[in-house]
Amino acid sequence: MQRKTLYLWALFLVVLCACTDEPDSATMPKTPPAIRLARPDISYHLEAAMKARVDPMFDADALERLLRWIHPDHRKDYLHRFIPQVDGPLVIEKRGKISVIPRISYSIRTDDPILQPLLEDVWAPYWRAFSDEELKAQIVSPFPGLERARQRRSLDAGNDAQKPDR
Repeated sequence: MQRKTLYLWALFLVVLCACTDEPDSATMPKTPPAIRLARPDISYHLEAAMKARVDPMFDADALERLLRWIHPDHRKDYLHRFIPQVDGPLVIEKRGKISVIPRISYSIRTDDPILQPLLEDVWAPYWRAFSDEELKAQIVSPFPGLERARQRRSLDAGNDAQKPDR
């Protein structure tokens, strides 16, 4: 009986220690770093060969500016969202009122107030392919930068109107 009681107490202590012991940091998964850095890494530059692989529907210089804000652990993933998986230029397919860009798993939205305007700049060449009428007719878009494209187009039209005729 005394042996059984001692065995139960030992088992109780093992279970108690297992439940109250701090988790070992070596075995616990590490929390991934935040996507955005506190300030841009101005030393980061996109290599010319990689810039050349960025699809022409995106602004490679703007992408570089965006990637400076992205934590190095996440940069490769962000970069590859703007590189076609096959050779050749990107072709925009019109399906009803929505344009579809095949072959890319692209970034279109972020809740980060610093990253979203930078992402919209990356998408600026996409919107340049639209006529003034198409921009005005586009009510909503799944792609970023529609409002900024309209503002740019409006500013360009205003600047053109102010130029004197020769």
